[in-house]
Amino acid sequence: MLRNEGATGASCADILPPAVQTRLTADYASWKIQDVFSLSPSARRSWEERKYGKPSDCPGIAVGTFEDGSEAFAVLLVPRARPERAYRFLVYSSRQGAPVYESTTIEAFDKGGAQNLFIRSVLLSDFFDNASQKKLGMTGRDGVVIVESGISELCADVFFWTRNGYRREPKDYWP
Repeated sequence: MLRNEGATGASCADILPPAVQTRLTADYASWKIQDVFSLSPSARRSWEERKYGKPSDCPGIAVGTFEDGSEAFAVLLVPRARPERAYRFLVYSSRQGAPVYESTTIEAFDKGGAQNLFIRSVLLSDFFDNASQKKLGMTGRDGVVIVESGISELCADVFFWTRNGYRREPKDYWP
């Protein structure tokens, strides 16, 4: 499941802890992590610009402190056979420092367009001032931005952790 490659030729899965790799292989055998080869030309150009948060070698993985201060891993999965048809956006986190990674499904979409998507880690302070962070109930330092970059579109949603779970805020500007 996980042997797709990032921009450097290394496996995208190598970024993930072995426990997360094992869970993905067991739960999503017919899926792969979004890679540069599955991106549309416009999404690949946007991803390569590297101005939307922390760059990585893999457009389907974002690493950050999304929840309680522990490192977490966001993963964008696409079907192996037809990667443009659907996606699953998941976060694997070790809450309260537990050795087991819990999975949270952020989005599941089966109506196409996945070739235009990639994810990145972002500092929430780059998108929201202190008052907005407090008002929205943000508890983490980092968030995950999912960017949709098709031929005639460029938009993004920032996902962040609150006491009630993950929340989404659309963004139409880039810091």
